[in-house]
Amino acid sequence: MLREIERRPFNGIPLLFLFPLAIVASGWWLIASFQRGWWWMGGGAALLTAVLMVCLVGFFMVAPNEAKVLQLFGAYVGTAREPGLRWANPFYTKHRVSLRVRNFETGKLKVNDVRGNPIEIGAVVVWRVVDTAEAVFQVDDYENFVHVQSEAALRNLASGYAYDSYSDEEKCLVGHTAEISEKLKGEIQERLTEAGVEVIEARISHLAYSAEIAAAMLQPSRRARWWRRGSGSSRERWGWSRRRSTCSRREGWSSSTRSGAPRWSAICSWSSAATGTRSRS
Repeated sequence: MLREIERRPFNGIPLLFLFPLAIVASGWWLIASFQRGWWWMGGGAALLTAVLMVCLVGFFMVAPNEAKVLQLFGAYVGTAREPGLRWANPFYTKHRVSLRVRNFETGKLKVNDVRGNPIEIGAVVVWRVVDTAEAVFQVDDYENFVHVQSEAALRNLASGYAYDSYSDEEKCLVGHTAEISEKLKGEIQERLTEAGVEVIEARISHLAYSAEIAAAMLQPSRRARWWRRGSGSSRERWGWSRRRSTCSRREGWSSSTRSGAPRWSAICSWSSAATGTRSRS
């Protein structure tokens, strides 16, 4: 597998002044040689001038957080990372690669969770290039490769978990966001390693049921989560209060007196298996 080789080209600032001076001197030598009839010296001066003119093509700029991949007649010779004006072999071809941190947001993907429910999910991936040789030569287009593989990893992850869970032991997309994000980051990194890309962060940015089932699924989910979180006593009180309210509306209340004090009791009986018979004095 091709790995990055760091090269340190010459500092271009001193050569920026040296090459023009050398071109002027060789030009003067060329003219003087032909004036005096020194043809062989004139030929050497002309050749030197042409070489110096070609050397001017070797200047190139490297910006901060940027790299230039150098190739000589198609062969990889190294990567220049040091910023500033640089000079290298004028026959090198230079391919610019950005080393900046970039982010990519997937679209709203429609997938089926592990239970077969259609959901919409999206994610944000923060990444950067760490190996320029792999990014340029291992894949055809590393930016498009990041986009495609990130969406594929997100689809695969979403299909392995349920949107919501009715038990605390089962991991779900809604209730275990941090763990799901870490797993998503690891899966994307595994796919992008061969492209010389490092995944810094991956997190879910959008998660919802599909529009066609959202109304039918969200309300039961809220009731189930409330019932799961509530304590046994609160459930019993809530159930008894609902029954008492229902009974009072349907059958009314009757009053009786004993020892001169009013006593109110509901004229309905409750199931002994649920809450037993309850009365209020």
